[in-house]
Formats: sequence, structure tokens, C-alpha cells
Amino acid sequence: MCETGYVLNQSLSILAISGAIAVLLIAAFVVKLLSDLSKLVKSLDETVEVLKDEAKPILNEINSAMSGVSAIVNGFDKNVNGVSKFFGGFTAAGLLAFSKARLLSKGALRKTLIWLISLVKLIIKK
Repeated sequence: MCETGYVLNQSLSILAISGAIAVLLIAAFVVKLLSDLSKLVKSLDETVEVLKDEAKPILNEINSAMSGVSAIVNGFDKNVNGVSKFFGGFTAAGLLAFSKARLLSKGALRKTLIWLISLVKLIIKK
């Protein structure tokens, strides 16, 4: 009976030691994983900062280009309004044609702005 208790005691000791070693190994792998994740997050943060710094000049160029396009369209709109008023006195058909041209110029501006904004969003997401 004493022999059986000794073997059981020795088996339980080996089980406890191997369990403790397994827990220590798992803890070491978890610490390593957390360390690697921390390095990855720092690297991603640096990448985002670089992309943000690189995107600022591009966005400024797009903004200035949009301002130029807007000024051209506004000038065109003013010219169309002036010509529309001139021809509005002659015929209703002339007024209708230039009103349509004015609406077309505004629609073209909106579509251009929407396209450029979606392009900027696509560049930023990548």
C-alpha cells in the first residue's frame, strides 16, 4: 500500500511540474505575441503618418484645381446668364436653350466634384 501511495504521489508531482511548465511556455508565447503586436501597431502608426504627410500636398493640389474648375464654371455660368438675358428678349426658345446650357454646366461641375471627391477617398483608403 505504501508503494502505491508513493507512485501516485510521484505521478501527481510530475503532472503538476509538467502543467506548470506548459503554463509558463504558454505565458511566454503570449508575451511574445503581445510584443509583436505592439511592434506591428507602431509600424502601422508610422505608415499612416507617412501616408498622411504624403497625401497633404496631393489634396492641396486637388483643392486648388477644384477652385480653378469652379472659377471657370462660375465664369461660364455668368456668361451663359448674360447671353440668356440677351436672347431672352428675342425668343422664348433661345431662353430655353441657354437655361438648359446653364443647368448642364452646373451638372458638369457637380459630377466633376463628386468624381474628384470619390477619387480622393479612394486614394486615402489605399
